[in-house]
Amino acid sequence: MNKPHKQTYNKDLTGQRFGRLRAIAPTENRSSRGCVIWKCECECGNTVFRSTAQLNVNTKSCGCRRQEVLSSIKNTLDFIDGTCPQWLESRTHRSDNTSGFRGVSLWRGKWKAGIGFKGKRYHLGYFDSKEEAIAARLKAEEELYIPFLAEYRQAL
Repeated sequence: MNKPHKQTYNKDLTGQRFGRLRAIAPTENRSSRGCVIWKCECECGNTVFRSTAQLNVNTKSCGCRRQEVLSSIKNTLDFIDGTCPQWLESRTHRSDNTSGFRGVSLWRGKWKAGIGFKGKRYHLGYFDSKEEAIAARLKAEEELYIPFLAEYRQAL
């Protein structure tokens, strides 16, 4: 027998703002987690439906904000075959990188190395040591990124 969804997030959000969205009214619909689905109006005029959980966590617009950010990025950065030379030149270690090195991670007891370039992902292999995986990643960066960046700088 199917159990009814536990109704969570039943707080009245009518009129509250979440970024560019304003909660207009709850609907009868529920998310898969049992959250109320709200009819919302965006500052740009679009109407969207979002769950209470989405509104409380990460949804800030109907999608118009994302489009604005993407177009501003496209106007200030160069993209060549899906790769941004400025990002390659200024890349740093990410704070959420648990291995301490970009493109290297521990997977099922082995160190896995990979790299992305021109819209494709390349698997570089599995290694017994982290150092071997880092060496494979650095070699791939030399073979892919360095010539690409040199050609980009020369074209400027």
